[in-house]
Amino acid sequence: MEIWEYFKGFDPHGFISDYIYEYTNDAEYNDLLATTYKNINKVHELQFFNNMENHPCLYGKITMFSNGDIGVCPNMPRDIIGNAHEEKLHKILEKGIQDKYWHLTLNKIDKCQDCSRRYGCLDCRAIERSQTNDLFGKKYCIK
Repeated sequence: MEIWEYFKGFDPHGFISDYIYEYTNDAEYNDLLATTYKNINKVHELQFFNNMENHPCLYGKITMFSNGDIGVCPNMPRDIIGNAHEEKLHKILEKGIQDKYWHLTLNKIDKCQDCSRRYGCLDCRAIERSQTNDLFGKKYCIK
């Protein structure tokens, strides 16, 4: 709700409201959900079109961990693309390893391929990776 309250000040007219994830009887999932999402996920139309070619959350992001490891999400510490102590950041990014994550559209997730909401979904690979250990897994979805 904090994010929505912030954006309401801009008087948005391009947001879509959809309930993608919900709380379940799985306490571990609920803990992950509470730190990653709020109950309402809204996707701007530009984000919707971006999601056709890129991952809704991971695209364009990198994370540097305290040990110098470079990843694509702070909640995915096992998915490392390089280490800043071993080589310069631009050299790591030139290798393009991050593209595997950045361009992971929901069209590439088996359970999402036929979903009409896939371009409006704010999918969290960190939750799925932590629960299924499968980057392409889809255990949590209310559909």
